[in-house]
Amino acid sequence: MKKTFGLIIIAAFLFACNPKEENGKNTTPNDTTEIVNNNQKNDTTEIVITPEEENQKSSEILQKTENINNQLDSILDN
Repeated sequence: MKKTFGLIIIAAFLFACNPKEENGKNTTPNDTTEIVNNNQKNDTTEIVITPEEENQKSSEILQKTENINNQLDSILDN
């Protein structure tokens, strides 16, 4: 009796999991496809500088850094 009842439960589960077919065609999709459209625009600009300009900018940045460090030292000394 318990075995028969167990088999009926298993059969009902398998029957419920099996999708119904119409005219031999499965109406339920087997997988999902997600279509993503990437409409992100590229708003970047490339800046090209010569080695001379690079050296000049580097020296300017170093000078500004030294000035800031000197100012901070004077503030800490006071």
